[in-house]
Amino acid sequence: MFSAEIKKRRLPAVRWIEVVAVISSIVILPGLMSPGAEAEQMDVKVELFTELLPSEKQQKLENLGQEIEEYFRDHEWIEDFSEPLIPFCFRMYLTDESVSFEDRYGARIHASNNIDLQYLDKNCHFAYQPDKSLEHDAIFYNSLTGLLDYYAYLIIGGEMDKRSTLGGNPYFKQAREVVQKALFSEYYTGWNRRSEELDAILADENVSFRKMLAVYFRALAYWKNEMVEDARRYCRYALDMIDGILRPKEGDEEPSREQKEQIARFFTQHYREMADIFVEDPGGQEAFELLMDIDPPHREFYKKYLDK
Repeated sequence: MFSAEIKKRRLPAVRWIEVVAVISSIVILPGLMSPGAEAEQMDVKVELFTELLPSEKQQKLENLGQEIEEYFRDHEWIEDFSEPLIPFCFRMYLTDESVSFEDRYGARIHASNNIDLQYLDKNCHFAYQPDKSLEHDAIFYNSLTGLLDYYAYLIIGGEMDKRSTLGGNPYFKQAREVVQKALFSEYYTGWNRRSEELDAILADENVSFRKMLAVYFRALAYWKNEMVEDARRYCRYALDMIDGILRPKEGDEEPSREQKEQIARFFTQHYREMADIFVEDPGGQEAFELLMDIDPPHREFYKKYLDK
């Protein structure tokens, strides 16, 4: 059906005009999303690992996992939220760092959406007293809820980037406010690295990739709603945007190693979906040729479709 010939090409100017128009028009359209529950905004799973703690500390923390889950689940993180719940998996592996006057803990944290957003932090420290409930406080910094807020906002920001163009910005801003408070607290250890992590997300060089996410996930929303032609058109826009990052125009900066790795992870998650979108497309040859160019690890997978 398709020829396997691969052509090196630059994108026609009209396509980039189309892409810019698409990016500026990506907003949340409720009709393409199923509404979520009004009271909850996050589909939360919390796992607390206390095996390395002394038995008396394990007893003190026996309700902490449930408290953290309720902290995430019951808070209004997003105003006027009426979309599918944000998937959020939060794991903490605890060690005892108590001092004579206070119960303190060290932790490794793994926060994710169970798909493409993954954060591992091995340098977390906080104080906790079981007789004090976890409460959201926009003014005063708390060493435990600060960590909870930071990772909640990172996951929410990453998910909202998929739902509208740069839709994660308000939540990354909230994460920045947490970082700034933490850096001036007694529990500042580890927060310089988190600040750098957030800088990388918000860096100018990352904007093109974040804009592409909104376009690609709009394509998936169309696909799931059986709006096939719209899905193919938006998926192709997304591929053109990735091509623009990996093969910039003369005079533009070459992609960094981090950008290349980020795009490689994106393809690892989505290459089969893309093949499904284009497999029966009468004009799909060009899309598969482009995929072979910009996603070499899956080249042989795409080539099978061209050889059919």
